[in-house]
Amino acid sequence: MNQDIAPALQQQFLARSSSFWHSTQASRFAELRRLAQSAMWKNLVWDWEELCISNLARQTAQLLDFVPSEVFAHPQAIADTPELKEYYLLLACLSPKKLAQIIPSDKRHTLSAVSKLLNVVVCSRLEGVLIDNRQSLLYTTFGEEETEWQATLER
Repeated sequence: MNQDIAPALQQQFLARSSSFWHSTQASRFAELRRLAQSAMWKNLVWDWEELCISNLARQTAQLLDFVPSEVFAHPQAIADTPELKEYYLLLACLSPKKLAQIIPSDKRHTLSAVSKLLNVVVCSRLEGVLIDNRQSLLYTTFGEEETEWQATLER
């Protein structure tokens, strides 16, 4: 019976993943992204530490040519354009229901608390992208060097 559970759980996960992907595609993601990009030019003050944005995530975003408001939630941007909350939730892969479960009820409606949580999630994803890319580069480089070593040893 345990052998039947794993494939069933995998199927459920894939179905949820697929559903999320389709709802994301059907959403106004491109429009919301343009709104987020334009929020950068509204003279927002970015206190990186206060907004829970790590240096590594910020550097990764910069390397990937993202403007800060395109990937990091800012309370003032959300206050000015409430639709951006939906955009940042999509980036963090969180539903409004899940967000409500994570944020304590006394801080649930403060844009600062919402922004901080979303930034923590997005930062972890950006840092993961950078780490994965570095590891891929190292593995590729090491693999090539290993081949050269093997060729040298064979001579």
